[in-house]
Amino acid sequence: ALIAREKVDDKLLIGNSLNSIGSIYSSFLKNYQEAIKYFDRAAAIRKEIGDLPNFGKTINNKAITYEKMGQSGQALEFYKQSFEINQLLGDQTHMAESLIKSGTMLIDLGKYPEAINDLEYGLKINMDLNNSRGISDAFTQIGCVHLKMADYNTALEKFNEAIKITKEQKDQWGLAGIYNNMAIMLQNVGRTEKALDYYKSALA
Repeated sequence: ALIAREKVDDKLLIGNSLNSIGSIYSSFLKNYQEAIKYFDRAAAIRKEIGDLPNFGKTINNKAITYEKMGQSGQALEFYKQSFEINQLLGDQTHMAESLIKSGTMLIDLGKYPEAINDLEYGLKINMDLNNSRGISDAFTQIGCVHLKMADYNTALEKFNEAIKITKEQKDQWGLAGIYNNMAIMLQNVGRTEKALDYYKSALA
C-alpha cells in the first residue's frame, strides 16, 4: 500500500501508512528503533502538509515508544510537544493526557516539583471535563510523587481519592495498581500487616 501511495504522491495517505507501520513495529513487533524511523518519516510528511492533528498523534506515538524503551527524557520531550500541539488544537482531553504522561516521566527523572505542576494542571483540566478516568489517573500519579518524596499523608489522601473514583468506574485493573502503591507506602512506614492486605487486594 505504501509503494502504491508513493506513486501517486498522496502525502496524506503516505503519512497514514508510515504511521501505521510505525505502530505495528512499536505495539506488536516490539522493534522500537524501527518504529521511531517510521514515525519520523510520518511526522515529517504530516508537518510538511500542515496536517496538525495527525502530526500530533505521530509525536505522541514517538513519546509512547520512547517510554517503552525506558528513555524517559526522550519520552518527556515528545509528550511536551504533544501537549503544545493539542493546546493549539484546543483539544482539552488530549492536553490532559499529555500532561499526566509528562508528569509520569518527570517522576521517573526525579523532578518531583515539575511533575506535581504538570499533574495538577492535568487534574484541573480533567475535572473541568468531568473525565473520571483522567481524574483517577491524575490523583494516582500525584500520590506516586508524594510517595517518592516520603510525604505519606498526602500520598494516602491522593490514593484514597483515586480509589473512590476507580471503584465507581468498576476498573479492577486500575484498582490493583493503586492498591499496590498503597502497599508500598504502608510498607515504607512500617505497617507491614496492612501493606500485606493491600498487596493481597491487588491480586484479587
